[in-house]
Amino acid sequence: IKRVSDLCIKIKAFGSKMAVTRKDILDHPNIVFLGRVNVKELVDLYTNALVTLFPFTHEPFGYVPLESMACGTPVLTYKRQGPGEYLINGRAGWLVNSDDDFVKIAVKLWKNGYPQKIRMQCVKEASKLDKRFYMEKWSKILSRLQLLRN
Repeated sequence: IKRVSDLCIKIKAFGSKMAVTRKDILDHPNIVFLGRVNVKELVDLYTNALVTLFPFTHEPFGYVPLESMACGTPVLTYKRQGPGEYLINGRAGWLVNSDDDFVKIAVKLWKNGYPQKIRMQCVKEASKLDKRFYMEKWSKILSRLQLLRN
């Protein structure tokens, strides 16, 4: 995040982990720390962002990328663990393998943007992880099993 913001990219950061954030990042002129935000503010932040940057060190699932996608905003993150399993590269965001690629893609997106259709694809991809989607899938599977038993 610091390397991205050093390149004059403006970042709004939120969450409750500010106590463990380095001082040089907290004091960076291109980063605004909002701390913990309520749901309404969160939706507003995601919806109005160009892209959600999600650099992580350990994330078995990753709600932040999914929340962002549900609001129509693509995600830039690493191609591993949870986000690497459900985020489709180039469709609802971008998956990278290294910090250098993360910075390079972030700058490219800041300067050039991306096709607007990606925002609609984000919502579509996020809906595939909605509980209603899975309930419907399981209902169909159970119905088929019931038919096989009869």
